[in-house]
Amino acid sequence: MEPIIAFSIIFLLMVGAVFLSNALRTSYVLGYILAGFLYGHFFHFHRGAIDFIFETAVLLLFFFLGLEFSLRKLRPIFSSIMKVSITDFVLNFSIGFAAGYLMTGNLYHAILIGAIFYPSSSIIIVKLLELRHRFSNIEAPVIVGTLIFEDIMMILLIGVIVAFGPQILLKLAIILTAIVLAFIANLKLRPYLESLIRKIESYTVEVKTISFLFFIFSLSALFKKMDITASLGAFLVGVIFSDISERSFEESLGNLKDIFLALFFFFFGYELSHIHFTTSVLAPAVILFLLSIASKVSVFYLSGFRRKTRLRAGFTMVPRGEFSILLSHYVQVEEVKGALLLFVVMNIFFGTFMADNASRLASLVDRLLSGLSGMWKRTSA
Repeated sequence: MEPIIAFSIIFLLMVGAVFLSNALRTSYVLGYILAGFLYGHFFHFHRGAIDFIFETAVLLLFFFLGLEFSLRKLRPIFSSIMKVSITDFVLNFSIGFAAGYLMTGNLYHAILIGAIFYPSSSIIIVKLLELRHRFSNIEAPVIVGTLIFEDIMMILLIGVIVAFGPQILLKLAIILTAIVLAFIANLKLRPYLESLIRKIESYTVEVKTISFLFFIFSLSALFKKMDITASLGAFLVGVIFSDISERSFEESLGNLKDIFLALFFFFFGYELSHIHFTTSVLAPAVILFLLSIASKVSVFYLSGFRRKTRLRAGFTMVPRGEFSILLSHYVQVEEVKGALLLFVVMNIFFGTFMADNASRLASLVDRLLSGLSGMWKRTSA
């Protein structure tokens, strides 16, 4: 099929997905995945183009993560969410690690599956909080702070995963050195960086966009050439320019990032349409999904909120997404990969439903627990 015809069909399906998502008042991500799944049943798309879209989406996502990585902004946030965030990492990564080792008996895959199981989806959850006007809820700052902490930990975990092998210590040393140098550049070279951005901003929008893309792709290409993930290069560009004219970056690249992320989820759905799930992957996927609900809800019992609020925060954090999709491509055992992809799909669909209806679910579970507690007290008496 001609590329222009293929993209006309793709964008038609994506527009339909947006209207359907709006009608159902749910996340666009679900609609994009369903649209891609539908497209994959009837049409084929060039593998090289899909890889380019995936990689570009990831680079732009990591760049914006780095751009938000400002010590000045993060210090007051982390002081209030450190206990919850560390518990979130230890509990969820440990469960995923243990499950991965049981499934494969392999240390690399255990770390990889721990990293797939651990992070919630910032894209899905933040959009839902905005759509449902829940940023005013008492637990919202803790949720957002925990999501930011997860993003930071995922940068480090991805560094470990891509560095895994005979040269792991050398590669980790390069990664940590690069992160430190990026922070030093942001602090010590700020006047020069601000002058550079002002110079670029004096030109037209397209010149700004091309210049910013050059920064992102050039450092990403350097890291890829060094056999280290290109996404780390994009993240470091964001770190270097954090707190320096973020509005200009958003105006130039924000829409481009949103388009590529939409295509990222669309082609995830497309790839799912070509995977034949066997019954043998259903049980481990369901067990992982149930564990992911229990673990995320358990994390917020350290938040200090009353029980109903803790439950609402936990259900909101259930959906996995962008990081889990990205890392699932590194799994080399086909049956395990099928189980993990099914786990991710269940988390995106059912997890998004739970996050969307977190208040109702929290009220329901709170009443149930209160009833059970009352029965226990009466029985004990």
